[in-house]
Amino acid sequence: GFVDLATVEVLYDDDYNPDADFYAKYGGRVFEVDYGESGGGHALYRRIEARDWNSALSLFRYDVLDDPLRPGEKESRGATLTRTWIRRRKKDKTKWRINALHAATIFDAPAELYEVMIRSCPGIATLKDDMGNLP
Repeated sequence: GFVDLATVEVLYDDDYNPDADFYAKYGGRVFEVDYGESGGGHALYRRIEARDWNSALSLFRYDVLDDPLRPGEKESRGATLTRTWIRRRKKDKTKWRINALHAATIFDAPAELYEVMIRSCPGIATLKDDMGNLP
């Protein structure tokens, strides 16, 4: 699938980034996966967490599909996953919530991965995590 669809929740607002114009390009949709229910986040996050940089980069190079939100447009699986939030819950409360760019910062990704994420998903660096931090 385009994203790990079985575990993706589609939201129409972002409580942590209420004024973000970023989502307008994607029909106002906010994708989010639960870290626990998804088996450790989505494919890009798992590769970043494992520091498997070549495999993470391959999601942007070789896995290009029809964009589910913009008919007739193509987008890499990596781009879709870059803008898909990963949330860790504990007893129905958010323990943490980050996107792939935040994860790249945490796990000290190489510059090439930052560049491809920002290029494929302009504006992603303007989104704050659950603590109000930018990547």
